[in-house]
Amino acid sequence: MLERRRSTALEIGLDQGLGNLGIEAEAAILVAASGGADSTALLDALTRRHRGPVTVAHFNHLLRGAESDEDEKFVSGLAARRKLASIIEREDIAGAAKLERRNLEAVARNRRYDFLTRAAQNAGALYVLTAHTRDDQVETLLLRLLRGAGPAGWRGIAPRRRLARNVELLRPLLSVTRAEVIAHCEYYALDYRTDSTNLSPTLARNRVRREVLPLLRQLNPRADEAMLRAAAHILEDEEYLSSLAVSLLDEAEAAARDESRPDIAGAIDVRVIAGAARAVRLRALREWVRRRRGDLRRIDQVHLEAIERLAGPGRGGREAELPGGARVRREAHRLVFI
Repeated sequence: MLERRRSTALEIGLDQGLGNLGIEAEAAILVAASGGADSTALLDALTRRHRGPVTVAHFNHLLRGAESDEDEKFVSGLAARRKLASIIEREDIAGAAKLERRNLEAVARNRRYDFLTRAAQNAGALYVLTAHTRDDQVETLLLRLLRGAGPAGWRGIAPRRRLARNVELLRPLLSVTRAEVIAHCEYYALDYRTDSTNLSPTLARNRVRREVLPLLRQLNPRADEAMLRAAAHILEDEEYLSSLAVSLLDEAEAAARDESRPDIAGAIDVRVIAGAARAVRLRALREWVRRRRGDLRRIDQVHLEAIERLAGPGRGGREAELPGGARVRREAHRLVFI
């Protein structure tokens, strides 16, 4: 009688993640594969248990010369060996960032998500899976804390994100540790690529990963669990306060509306928000910036506090600058987004 193969911790975590996210057993899935251990392990585990079609997607940013090309070649070969369809694109991201005069990381992220959306639509996949792990989550929480992010920053990496009307990005491995990823690769003797930039001491995430977290784990072996548990408690309060903030913002926008002034569409009345508790007021301003700007990238607590100061008494004509060139101006009893 053949002995039944045991499931790895990653496979168990993946099953739980897919179940929690409500992925149908026959659903068409696109896997974002970099060639690294995380995405290679995700692809391997998924193809061992998922009954629906799986397509591999790889985006070559052309940022690491021959190493980037080798990553692309590796992913292409990985898909071919498993008889999976693959969609691969490449773009000179450094050149695009220079031409657009924008942050390299932001351009790379935007282009990558645009590619994954197109690839999913071309493959007929409703879901895009990425291999973010619990370690990525903890690192992200620490980095946001160090940047001074408010409680909303403790949402960390979301398990799901809408990319398009019919495409959703999912992260089913957020309960899986990086050690469990490596153990899965060793158990199945999986080859994978190592990104040389992950070894660079100049990158903040690498220093958190290699210096800060090991020290925290010496002080408390369960430091990761403690941070994630604290984040969960904070988020319970955050969700309630955010609901109050949205109602406050709707009221402030309605009070500032002036049909004869289309140039101030979306302005808010400072008299409405002035009487609210500061915790609610700051969240309302944060949601206002998101609505007007389209996103909250690079918006930290310090920016919200600068806008809040504009809403104080006697601040007419003053402005606060935001990342990306946007500004907020105080005009009489209104705050106007420019």
